[in-house]
Amino acid sequence: MRVVLDTNVLISALISSQGAPAQIFSLWRSGDIEIIASHETLDELKRVLAYPKIAGRLRYTGEQVRRYLELLYTAAEVIGDAHAVSELEDAAHIVEADPEDDKFFAVALAAQAQFIVSGDKAHVLPMSQYQGIQVVSPAHFLQIVADGSA
Repeated sequence: MRVVLDTNVLISALISSQGAPAQIFSLWRSGDIEIIASHETLDELKRVLAYPKIAGRLRYTGEQVRRYLELLYTAAEVIGDAHAVSELEDAAHIVEADPEDDKFFAVALAAQAQFIVSGDKAHVLPMSQYQGIQVVSPAHFLQIVADGSA
């Protein structure tokens, strides 16, 4: 199962070991799902992790966060930004209220992902699906995995 995780899901996995985002990260670590990203989405994650408001809530040291990022850069499937950019032209203005979120759709299209998992109830989740890609919350994604309906 090929999955694009919104930045908010990856951040949530670092804030709490108990929630659905942490369980999704564990599914990836055990090889049950593939996480797809681009340099742009991972750079956004790195930037957001440095925000004082976020850094103060993390349950890990700076070194552990650095290793988390390194793991994502090396073990996730990171598609080239040029490939994602070509898809972004088609994906432009998908999330009209927040065009910054279009990059997750571009990555999903470029990598032929089945899911975008997001906690963004205002902008991303209302899409529900886009060109055959299901857009779901972390809890809904775990339910799909548990039901074996993906």
